[in-house]
Amino acid sequence: MKHRGATDPDVAAILSHMARGDLAALDAPATRLLKRDRAHPVGIKARSAFLIGQGKQRDALLLLRQGTAHHPGDAEMWNNLGIVLSDLGRHDEAIEQFRRALRIAPGQADPLANLANALLKRGMLEEAIAAARQAAATDPGHPQAFNTLGAALLRAGEKETALEAFSVAVGNSPESLQVFTNFITALLELRRFADAVHCMRPALDNSDAEPGERDLLLPLMFRAQRAICDWTADEALPAVLTGLVGRGVEPGPEPFFLTHVEDISPATQRRCAENYGRAYLANVFGGALPRPLCDNSADAGVAATRPLRVGFLSADFRAHAVSELAVGVFEAFDRAAFSVYGYAYGTDDPGPLRQRLKNAFDVFRDIDHLSFADAARAIFDDGIDVLVDMAGWTSQSRMAITAYRPAPVIAHWLGFPGTLGLSGCVDYLISDTWVTPPERAADYTERLALLPHSYQPSSRVESPRPRPVRAEAGLPEEAFVFASFNQSTKITPQVFRLWCELLRRHPAALLWIGFQDESAQESLRREAAAQGITAARIVFAPWAPLERHWDRLGLADLALDTFPYGGHTTASDMLWAGVPLVAWAGPTFASRVAAGLVRAVGLPELVVGSAEEYLALADGLAKSPDRLAELRERLQGARSNSALFDTRRFARDFERLLRAMWNARRDRSAAPISVGGY
Repeated sequence: MKHRGATDPDVAAILSHMARGDLAALDAPATRLLKRDRAHPVGIKARSAFLIGQGKQRDALLLLRQGTAHHPGDAEMWNNLGIVLSDLGRHDEAIEQFRRALRIAPGQADPLANLANALLKRGMLEEAIAAARQAAATDPGHPQAFNTLGAALLRAGEKETALEAFSVAVGNSPESLQVFTNFITALLELRRFADAVHCMRPALDNSDAEPGERDLLLPLMFRAQRAICDWTADEALPAVLTGLVGRGVEPGPEPFFLTHVEDISPATQRRCAENYGRAYLANVFGGALPRPLCDNSADAGVAATRPLRVGFLSADFRAHAVSELAVGVFEAFDRAAFSVYGYAYGTDDPGPLRQRLKNAFDVFRDIDHLSFADAARAIFDDGIDVLVDMAGWTSQSRMAITAYRPAPVIAHWLGFPGTLGLSGCVDYLISDTWVTPPERAADYTERLALLPHSYQPSSRVESPRPRPVRAEAGLPEEAFVFASFNQSTKITPQVFRLWCELLRRHPAALLWIGFQDESAQESLRREAAAQGITAARIVFAPWAPLERHWDRLGLADLALDTFPYGGHTTASDMLWAGVPLVAWAGPTFASRVAAGLVRAVGLPELVVGSAEEYLALADGLAKSPDRLAELRERLQGARSNSALFDTRRFARDFERLLRAMWNARRDRSAAPISVGGY
């Protein structure tokens, strides 16, 4: 703030309060100053800062517009006006004010950093990174520049560079909780879970920590601990997370992590998604959503005269499990009835799957460089009838695009296991009648659009390759091999203790676990030892290229699912490899997927509903080689005759579901949709 009239006692008081960050104390001296001179720049800036601190951004906006009219050459006034506009979600206008400030005072760090933040909120990542780098170079100690730079880099998938920026930001603003949580988030995205735990522990062990600080950090700590199988806080986990959600803490726990925690009800998962979604939209748009691009009162019969245009929006059109599952469906669409568009953002993978995806779509657009608004406009300009988001609340998500309503019908599918909590942005959740039974519709903010078999496709094709022998995988030939290749976050204490009980009952058996980091391996070995199981009986599979990984799965005798977040792609992989899977079904979306896959492959007898049933079934199968052999034979046949592995059948069902969603819009129907099998 400029020091015009610094000898004036009110100006001096304002400057003192601003230096201490005491916004509440600005009201009295600013009011007195403006009574004497209604155009006094220090008075206008101070009074507007007070109003912003009180959450009265619209009043501050009016005052700052007067200020810029009186002082058009005051760069700080334009900068402050941009801040208020950005708070209100009017980012395009804010960007112009910051640029005007920079035209008056080129190279100033404050408007550069604020410009970067507004560009980031608008989804303009490249421009945001450039502006933040310039601000950081201008003022290496700037409290905001490196934090915004880190946030933009993280969103762009440049995780290591983002962590470096956040590290500097923490040094510049050691008291900022937001900066610290961003630093922790970067560690988690880099899978440096043990480092994240180490960094958070002093803050959480501090008895003087503010409640708000604990509310932000505890979900991150729980997520990091679960990832390394550190279960020391597990007994308190469901109650603490349910409490945070119930109190409406925003943004609160990440919805995706909550799906991994036992004893979290579907209703709590819905409320968590609603809290998170509300905070996300408020951060991007301020107080109001943007004007929708699509007018739902428009004629819905246009698509009857041409193929229905379906767009798929994803950060995972690359070497990723979602695309491995879905690519065959895109290829199998009936082009006489559908035009299929792909909208990609996030990491541009030059590998063969990316190229296969490009070939699978009629139109493939890389929208990574576009803002949320411009991406939505591109989708709208393509005349998309049904837009299907495939990310949800997962890494690099750009759910803000859906807030612009770029298509008449918007659904989400496959990427996120549950409701997004975004009423008004997303109309349908594409699932199936088993994973989301119609009677559970109240657990989701979206209307249910239900496929007849599994909502999860499989794009596998027979690829004759010699199966490896057990010695190549570090497995003894004579042992009975229980297997689970789920991520460490899915392994709960209850499930692992069931696994250990199976090993106790079968002394010649071992447990084969998919690739985990060293910290998780140490934790699991330690827990096994506490259960009386030696380290030699747990074998951790090293990372392997995808085809080699698929080939080795058939070496297992029996696959064991996790709970409450069961296997999705991993379950499909096991079943394709011919390995029977014991699946435990619960009430939530994520806890029912593996069971749905087992049912779709024709083995409903492998689905259980409790820990006791899980243990009894796995124990019985391990004692029954003839029964296991019969199950393997049925799985071999299922490759060619089951709903799960019939991609063309899935595509026909999916097409009819999309058409039914479109027709429901035409008929103004709000009822759930279900289609029978093909």
